[in-house]
Amino acid sequence: MNIASAADFVVFGLVLHVSIINETEHLPSRENDWKTIQNGMAIVFISIYSALYAVSVVGEKNSQLIDAYTILWVSVGVAATSTAISFIIIYRLSKRSAR
Repeated sequence: MNIASAADFVVFGLVLHVSIINETEHLPSRENDWKTIQNGMAIVFISIYSALYAVSVVGEKNSQLIDAYTILWVSVGVAATSTAISFIIIYRLSKRSAR
């Protein structure tokens, strides 16, 4: 029995990046350049998660084609990267609102 699957980490990462997009929508227009970079990065990560989800579903159906263990650890790595990016963005937003 597996405690977590690749799909769990994919959903976690998707939630993080959708939250980033939502939080950056409330920035003033003078920060449009930073907002555009963050939204673009979030969209790239959402695309990566979409591909990971598709590969994980195929891997669950056909274990001979795709190694589910490898996909799990790739998903964990990408989710850890997303977590670090989210902390950095939330830190900057909270520092901005403290002014």
